[in-house]
Amino acid sequence: MRFAKSGTNNEALAIATTDVRELIGGITTGRVFRLTSLQLTNEHVTEDAVVKLFDSAEGACATDVLAKGSVIVPARSTVIADFKPGLLFKTNLCAGTEVATGTFGAYKQSASGYEE
Repeated sequence: MRFAKSGTNNEALAIATTDVRELIGGITTGRVFRLTSLQLTNEHVTEDAVVKLFDSAEGACATDVLAKGSVIVPARSTVIADFKPGLLFKTNLCAGTEVATGTFGAYKQSASGYEE
């Protein structure tokens, strides 16, 4: 059975190798989460950025081994990425920037999908 789930982050994104931030509330015990849609807003005036997605606990220092994918977000723009049939996350859906570029403030990123 599928259970719809969506949410918005409540912290600004940081560099992934320092600290990843949760994009959606934790995954229910005994279930997995499939990400189907992601919205990322880069408020920086001139810097494009790469946002990486991780299947890890919030606050962890993420490595490329844990990366599930990445999305390029141009300066002063919002990117909506769809993932069909959905990227699978077992621990948590977290994100961080590849390097110190772009500005991704709190409540500017959101995700949706379903648990099963």
